[in-house]
Amino acid sequence: MKGIFLALLVVSSLVPAIASAQSTAVHGYDIWSVPPGFWGPIVSCTGNYPIGAQAQPAGTTPYCQSLNDLLQTFINAIYLLMSIGLFIIAPILFIIGGIMMIMSSGNPEKIGQARKTMIGAVIGVVIVLSAYLIVNTIVSVLNIKGVSGFGS
Repeated sequence: MKGIFLALLVVSSLVPAIASAQSTAVHGYDIWSVPPGFWGPIVSCTGNYPIGAQAQPAGTTPYCQSLNDLLQTFINAIYLLMSIGLFIIAPILFIIGGIMMIMSSGNPEKIGQARKTMIGAVIGVVIVLSAYLIVNTIVSVLNIKGVSGFGS
């Protein structure tokens, strides 16, 4: 009976992995590379203004021309911090909590500590997603033109 259960467990976890291995492009990005968060650049414009009527050189960071440019830089910094929290720190905390639970050997004190770590990670993810919702709502309510959102 244990052998059948183990075989079903292995098959049920391998079939989706094999099925998803056929195509790695999901929503326009490769699932094995960078997650779809915001990874830069943080600075959206530069303060180096041309002297006279000089044109901006091609391929350089655009000049800051309005308050929206400064706001875009601030929003980029917020989205970068949210991406780090969601795609780097939270998975590490989940892994640490899981390892702590495995290594607890049934000790209720260590299991409680592992549970606190994993609950803290879940609360952190909720806070990060709420921050995204708040920032995105403020940007859309103020109807700020030229300000891009998370993952775009």
